[in-house]
This record gives sequence, structure tokens and C-alpha cells, in this order.
Amino acid sequence: SVVMFVLAIGFLIAGAVSMQSAADDPRTPRVKTYDGYVDAWQDTHFDEYSGKYASTTPTISVARGASAGSGSTTTVSAWTKLEAGLADIGLKDSRSDYKRHNKHFALYTNIVNFHATGKRSEKKNEDVTLTIGSNTIKFHVTDCDVTKVNRKKTVKNAKGEDVEVDDPYWTVKPMFFTRINFVESDNGGSGVSTLRRETCDDVWWQVPDSTKYTSSTAAANGCTTNLNPPTNKALEIVIRSPMDPVIKAMSIDDTGCERDFGPTAEEFRTRGVIFYSFMGVSLLVSFILLELSRAKHGWKYPLQVEISWCIFGDPNDFRERQTFPFCCYRIDPPKVFDTPIEKICYDISEALKDGKTKEIMGALLYDITAEANNEGMLRDEYIREIVVEEFNRLGYGDLRAKIADKIPKANPLRDLLDALLTERFDFEAQVLHRAMKGWGCDEDTLTTILCTLDEADIFKLQNAYSSRFEKSLERAMLSETEGKYKRVLLLAGCDGVAEAYAKVCRSAIEGAGTDCKALIRLMVTCTHQVMYDTRKAYGRLYNLDLARDMAGEWAISGDFKNILCALVKKHPDNIETDPDYEADIKILHDAVEGLGTDEDAIIGVLRNKTEEQLQMLQRKYDATHCEDLKLRLKSETTGLFESAGFRNTLMGLLTNREEQIAFYLKEAFEGWFSNDDWGLISMLVHRTPEEMELIRNAYTRLHGKDLIADIRKNCKGDYEKALVALVAPRARTYARGIKATAKGWISSTNKSGLIALLTHKDMLMNSIRVEFQKESKGGTHLIQFLRRECSGEFERALVNIAEYTPPASYTASNAV
Repeated sequence: SVVMFVLAIGFLIAGAVSMQSAADDPRTPRVKTYDGYVDAWQDTHFDEYSGKYASTTPTISVARGASAGSGSTTTVSAWTKLEAGLADIGLKDSRSDYKRHNKHFALYTNIVNFHATGKRSEKKNEDVTLTIGSNTIKFHVTDCDVTKVNRKKTVKNAKGEDVEVDDPYWTVKPMFFTRINFVESDNGGSGVSTLRRETCDDVWWQVPDSTKYTSSTAAANGCTTNLNPPTNKALEIVIRSPMDPVIKAMSIDDTGCERDFGPTAEEFRTRGVIFYSFMGVSLLVSFILLELSRAKHGWKYPLQVEISWCIFGDPNDFRERQTFPFCCYRIDPPKVFDTPIEKICYDISEALKDGKTKEIMGALLYDITAEANNEGMLRDEYIREIVVEEFNRLGYGDLRAKIADKIPKANPLRDLLDALLTERFDFEAQVLHRAMKGWGCDEDTLTTILCTLDEADIFKLQNAYSSRFEKSLERAMLSETEGKYKRVLLLAGCDGVAEAYAKVCRSAIEGAGTDCKALIRLMVTCTHQVMYDTRKAYGRLYNLDLARDMAGEWAISGDFKNILCALVKKHPDNIETDPDYEADIKILHDAVEGLGTDEDAIIGVLRNKTEEQLQMLQRKYDATHCEDLKLRLKSETTGLFESAGFRNTLMGLLTNREEQIAFYLKEAFEGWFSNDDWGLISMLVHRTPEEMELIRNAYTRLHGKDLIADIRKNCKGDYEKALVALVAPRARTYARGIKATAKGWISSTNKSGLIALLTHKDMLMNSIRVEFQKESKGGTHLIQFLRRECSGEFERALVNIAEYTPPASYTASNAV
């Protein structure tokens, strides 16, 4: 009791300190200072700094250390002026009370393969020298930490007894420097000014090493031998203005690298309330402990018996008491539940009996989150897979039917609850049907759903749609959409990857002329498994053989026909599991030496290798013959009598897959009279989010432009939106869809659209909130948007869904 009383005093002091901090409010002056930096940047400094490099960029060169491996790269890429991406480093402060801006500018370049496989990087304490304009900077590019781990082991002593002795080991953590940041001394002037290091945003790449060394000397040697990175890494170089708000923010009081202005007065006040609450709990616990002591030892408070009789009456009188003046017995005993889910179902049943929407939403949505987290499940999974089943098992009836009976159809909460209780693909099938029903079509909804499907989800959605509406989704799409937009939706959301590519091949072959580029694109970028599945799908759809159809085209002949027919017959079982690179290199070298070129030998070497094996073959060939295999083959296949199709196919096979796709996309934008839409669509559909991120990065690296920006520049309307949805992160696409539901001058908020885009997204909700703020240029948070667009219990329900955060322990395997 005394300890709890002392704790109460401590909480009282902590609460008082927090309340005083709330009164002082140290955050507001920092925010005002930062806002002044943002205004100055937007009004003056941004134009001055970006104008400084409008026509020229600084010279740059690099000198490697003496211990760097022979042939280590020193080639620096051309400067890129970034106005997004790496230029946009935000504050760690996630609050919304300071100004945001979208005028980002930085100079960016990189040294490709600076840390290269098979080439040792500089030693730990050896400098790399970077010269930018008149600035010479020396810095280290590798580091390695040695850690001693103490452990014990049991051995027998001279008497044969088991004794414990020390048995330590050492581990190493090699690290490679991959991004260096500078800040100029002057915002204006001409040419780069004096540079200083800005280390807060430097990036190191740590390479795991599971080796256990038996001595510190061996570990130190391990650090030296582990300077060969397992994969190639570039060294990125970024220069920023000294007046950039994100740089100036670090000089405000003690924000430093964190760039956080500290808690708000309201947060300090909340802490104070929490401390005061703990104080009250501590006092209560202290009193309870005091009561337990009294009961155990039999001592009494002064006038305890008299006061108790006045309030509670004779304790030996078991008759039911009246409700007045102080207490009464409960006639019905309290209901006892064996499991939490039984109480949840009981609460839902009682809420449905009363028919009050607020209580129904509370029982079925708001109060379930904690129990779902305890089970390690997403809330929407818990509702559909546990609550619905248990509600029926406990004898309360069909939950969906009872909700439909209690809540009017016109109430949007009925649609929301129906969405929560319905399996995802069945619900999305209903949303798609509603989007195509009646006059016109809700293209935003179609785009958001069909252009964000995983490969495994496509046929689940098809089956759900045909099962509910007794017609195929493809047939519905053909009647409700048109043009290039229809083509995107059909290939991305109605066909699997094999069927989509089979249709692309058929389009390239049938009719007048042959689209050889379309065939090359697919033959080069498809894996063995996808190409095998595509050939089977072609036969299933058209009752024809794809290889025979291609060989019969007049535009495909000679070596070009041979290589296309070889690639279209790729089979996963024919992949070389352990290639003999030395033999392959000799075959290739013999094929290009002397008079003429042995094209069949080249095809034989390349046809059954994966992309990784082809890249390894090139590196080994280059090392063996000191010449670039790709350039040599290009030279040998270039000429008046050589096939351009054969040469282009070879070049595509020997190029990194993501870079080749980026090249095909740029080529599709630069058609003679318009875009090559088949090329754009076929290269963008059926890519995983991870693949698309690599393709987008490769596009920026090769062409100095953002892929989405080029799509918006060259495409229009719903077609443009569909292609952007294929490329952008899925959470960003959902955020755009949510923003499009806003009410306009003559239209109200699209409540059905909001329900469709917010339900079944529990796992992505964190990302959707972040992407929504980006989409609104930092001005509006998702919660603010929902409060503005909706009202009443519907607003509360949507806000509750949007604020949801999955349990930290959740994985897909947790789902029932």
C-alpha cells in the first residue's frame, strides 16, 4: 500500500511536469521558424537555386583507393536534376501543423557498379577522392565491425568431471557506402560552391556474414576478405541547396537528423491526463491493499460498523433490496461467457434486437479490433471467418439476413456491413456489376479493381462474377467499355498472364502484315514457364500452334525465324541447371570468329538459359576474351544482308530484363504516328509490385524520366488512368480512387465507391493513408477527407476502418 502511494506521488509530479510543458509549448516557435524557411524557399531560394543549374552542371570525377580491385569503375553518370524522388526527403515529424511544399530540387548522379562483384572495394580506412568543381572530398566507402560473442561450453577436467569453460567466437559485419550527400555553402552564384558533407541521409549497405570466427585476428582477416560485395551496388551522389527547408530544419534548436519539432501542447496535455489517471489508479490500488490488510488482520476503521449498517443494512438479511436509496440486488444473475467470441456474438444479437444502428456498428466493428489483434488476425478476416460462423453456431441465426432486416436499404451503413461480411471477390464482383449497371460506366472503380489484381486473384474474381451473375466478366467488359481502355482491362483483369500474352501474339500475327516487334518483346521478356503456358493457352484459345503460325509468316524468315521458333518452344524442364560456361564461351567465340557467323550455334547456346545465366555468361565471356559479348554479336549481325529482327532479339536476350522492358516502353512511346499501344499494354500488364518498381527505376535510370510522367504525357483519358494504375504502387491507386469519390459542384460523395475502396484493405491501410497524403500534396490526411465528405455514424464507421492498423504479429498464414 505504501509503495503504491509513493507511485501515486510520482505520477502526480510527472503529470504536473507534463501540464507545465503543455503551457510552455516549445513546439510552436520551432514550427513557425520552419514555416518561415518554407516560405523563403518557395518565394525566392528555389527559383534561384534551380536557375543556377538551368544550363550547366558541375564537373565531377572520382579517384579510387590503392587497394580497390583492378578495373574498379570510375565512370560517373551525367548529373540528373531531381525535382521528386531522392530530392524529396521529408521530416521525421509526422504531424500536420507545419507547412509542406512540393518544390524539391537536388543534383543527382551515381557511379554504376561502384561496388562490383568480383572486384574488391577499398579497405576500411582508405580514402576515395571525389572532385566536384573546385571541391575535393575524401571519404571512406567500406567499414567492418567485429563483435565478440561470449558463450560457454562443457568439457571434462583431469578428474573426468564436467566443467564449464569460456568458448567465445567473433562475428563480422561488412558495410559498403552507397549514398553520399552534400550541401552547398551558397544558394546562388554560378557553378558549384563550397560543399560540406551532410551525413544524416547517407546510406550504408550491410552485408550479412554468418561465419563464426574463433579469434579476433581471424575476424579481422574476415573483414578484409569480405570486401567483395555479393551483388553490384552503385554509389549515389546528391547535392542540395543550403536553403532547402529540410536542411534548414536540422538547425532549429535540437531537431538534428531526426528533424522532429517535438510533441504538441495537446500531446503534453494528454500525457498529463494519463499520469493523473495512473495516479488515481495507484491510489485506488493502495486503498484495496489497505482493505485486504484490514480483512486479514481484523482491524477496523473508526465508525466502520455504524457507517456500514446505515448504507447497506443488516448483512444477515438476504431479502431482495429496494433500488433506493443506495443499492439493490440484481434479480437476474450476470451472464457468464466461456470465450470472448461468445460475448461478441451476444452483444451483436442484443444490438440487433434493439435495432439501433450505432449499437450494431459498435458490436460488429468498433469493439472487435482488440480481440482480432489478440488472435493475430486482420479485423475483416476475423469478422468474416470467425464472427459470422460463431454467430450462426451459437443459434443466433444468419447475421447478414438479420442486418438486412434491421437496417433500411437506403442507409449506406447497410452496404458497409454487407461489404464487411462478404468474401472479398464476391463483394468486388458486386461492385464491378454496379459500376457497369445502367447508363454510363464508373471507369474509376473498374480501373482501381481490375488494374490492381494479383495473378492468383484474377480467376477468383472471374469465378465469383460468373457465379453470382451467370455471365462472364469478360463479356460484361466487352459490352461496357471500348477502345484501348477496354484492351487494358481485358488483358490485366480478365485474362491470366498466359491468355493475355497469347492474345497479344495472335494480334501480332493475324491480319495484313506481322508485328514483329510485339513478338520479339514477348519472346525476350517471358520466362520459360510463362512462355510454355502462353503457347498452351494459344493452342487452347485458337486451336493453332504458335510456333507454326509464326514460322508461316512471310515477314519472319531465316535466322530471325529460327531464333523466334527456338524461344517460343522454351520449356521449364529444358533450363540448363548447371551450364558449362567455358564450353559455351568457346562455342560463341568460334561462332563469331573468321568469315561469317554461325547463328545456329549462338541460338543453341542462348535458348535454354535463364536471365541470370545469360548475365553470368556475358560476364565470363567478357573476362575471358576482353570484349563485350553483346557488342560483338551486334557487330557480327549488323549489315546489309543481316536480319534486324534476329539482331534485336539477340540484344534483348543479353540485356537485363527490367532494362529491356524499359527500352521497349520508351520505344512504344516513340511510334511513327502514335503510341504503340499493344507494346505499352503487353509490357505493363501482369507485373508484380516488386517487378514494376524495378522496371520503373530502370526506366528512370536509362531515360532520365519517370515512367508515370511519360504515360501522362503520351496517353489520355481512362486509358491513361488504367496504365498509371498498372505502374503506380497499389496503395497509391486506391488513394486516387478514394480521392475521386469526393463530392463536386452538382454531385454528392460516391459512398458506394468509398465502401469498395476502404473495405478488404486492412493489410494495406497504413500505406493507403501515406499515399493519400502524397496524392493530396500533403494538404489533407485520409481521416480529414472522410470527416469532410461524410457525416454521422457512416463517417464514424469509415474513419474507424481508415484508422485501423494490422497487428504486428500478423502474417498471411495466421488467417483461418
